Amino acid sequence: MRFAELVLAGGIRRGLAAWPALAGALAIVPDPWLEACTMAAWDYTRRIARVGEGVAVRMTGSWLLQSIEDAIDGLPADVYQIELAGMSDELLARVRQAAARRPITIVRTPLRRTRNVQCS
Repeated sequence: MRFAELVLAGGIRRGLAAWPALAGALAIVPDPWLEACTMAAWDYTRRIARVGEGVAVRMTGSWLLQSIEDAIDGLPADVYQIELAGMSDELLARVRQAAARRPITIVRTPLRRTRNVQCS
């Protein structure tokens, strides 16, 4: 059996260390018991998937506890697109600046809402 997506709870660096061994997609979340939403300052999700010859990443949640440069630098080298869900204009500009030295397309999408909670 092959998994379409593996969800790992914990830090970004630790989760990304597992990425090369996976055939499917990877989601990294802070807590295994909660659906990732943007409800708290510590909340985040990084979804990484192979798309054609490259890798696409969807980043949601808070950036308050890590540097944007570290978040971009820690991504796999073959990332060609970063999708940012619900980011402000200021954060979007900072992400574009941090990713400028890599051939990465930055795309901003709206957050999905579930009742009164904003989710990725």
